[in-house]
Parts: sequence; C-alpha cells; structure tokens
Amino acid sequence: MSATRCVLKTPSCSSENSSEVINLERRIGVVAISVLHKESAMAVNSVLHEFAEIIRGRMGIPLKEKNLAVISILVDGTTDEIGALTGRLGQIEGVKVKSLLVKV
Repeated sequence: MSATRCVLKTPSCSSENSSEVINLERRIGVVAISVLHKESAMAVNSVLHEFAEIIRGRMGIPLKEKNLAVISILVDGTTDEIGALTGRLGQIEGVKVKSLLVKV
C-alpha cells in the first residue's frame, strides 16, 4: 500500500489556485494504556468505543496485586487519527499512554 496524499481547496485560502496539502499516510502500531485508577476504566472504554474504526485488536490484563490494568490495542489509521485517540486517552486522570507506530 502506498502513501495517499490529498489536495484540498480550503475556504481560508485567498486565491482559488491556492490549496492545502494534507498527508494521509497510514500507520500501524500498538498503543499501551496503563489505567492506574479503577474509576477511570469507564472513560477509557468510552474513548476506545469512539475510535473503534481504527482499532484492530485489543488485549486487557488486570493486575489486581498492583492495583492497575494494562490495555494494549493494535491500531491502523492516519497519524492524525491515532494522535487524536492517544491524546484523548492521555487527558483522562489516572491514565498513561505510550504508542509505537510504523509506516505501511
């Protein structure tokens, strides 16, 4: 699969010939989510549900003896989509997020 580039005319451009190039390269990767507070689990699940279209797989492991849970998800999307997902997750109190992405 090759990278896709999209050229869009935007209303903010002053000239009709002006255009904005948006990079839509796809990435596949793993996002690791540490849920440090059990109360945050519902918010995490809600965000994951919102981004279901870019999530290809999910594995969750509760570590009761350490009072936390670790969720790993396989994602397939643009850097913007994956960044929006990790950004939203990172805003939840008691949640830490790390990601590893590769270009496809």
